[in-house]
Amino acid sequence: MRYWLSFRGPFGTRPGISLGREDFRRGRLPSWRKYEYRKALKAYAEKHGEHLTDEDANYKIDRAVAMGELDAGGPTLHIVGSRDEIVTQIVERGEAWGMPVTRAEAENITDKAIRKIRAWRILKWVFWGAVVTVLIAIAVSFGGNP
Repeated sequence: MRYWLSFRGPFGTRPGISLGREDFRRGRLPSWRKYEYRKALKAYAEKHGEHLTDEDANYKIDRAVAMGELDAGGPTLHIVGSRDEIVTQIVERGEAWGMPVTRAEAENITDKAIRKIRAWRILKWVFWGAVVTVLIAIAVSFGGNP
């Protein structure tokens, strides 16, 4: 369904714009990037003894883009599990999308991500502690004895 938004313009004209769901979709992949992903998916499928047509590969690519698992920069990793599970999934997804990653590189990526998670947790506690301290200081300063 499309909505027509317009306003009364000069001399009785009604300029406007038509908006629909397709206007708010995520950006599409450039054709060269889609070609590379298609080629990588077909090679991965052949390596594992499967046959993948261009239509099936395009469907998998479009689905991955729509779900936020893939963008023009490569696969976006939303992985949960133990450290070894994360490393294994990074290696597998990199191979599937034509961006091979060695186990050492995957371990390095995993360690960096874990350090960032810990740092963000600490920063959140520090931030909210500072907010509560400021609110208490304001309450004490305005709630003093008359």
